[in-house]
Amino acid sequence: MSGQGPFLRAVVALVYCFLLSPLAFVVLISFSADNFIVFPPSGWSTRWYAALARHAGLLEAFRNSLVVSSDRKEHTSELQSRG
Repeated sequence: MSGQGPFLRAVVALVYCFLLSPLAFVVLISFSADNFIVFPPSGWSTRWYAALARHAGLLEAFRNSLVVSSDRKEHTSELQSRG
């Protein structure tokens, strides 16, 4: 964006903030101690993350994703070394 005016930079910054604000809100609410979405939260907790860590199916799926991504990375580097 070299050579562009400060107005364009400000507009781009505002658009980025607008697009990323829902993600920031979800991350903030994920630490809520409440059972339902309440804003502001009555307290803060990591219990939802602890529940995810205890879920065997989710952990197995995460492990499978890591295996597949590491295999893909090895194949990609192998193809690059051939070319």
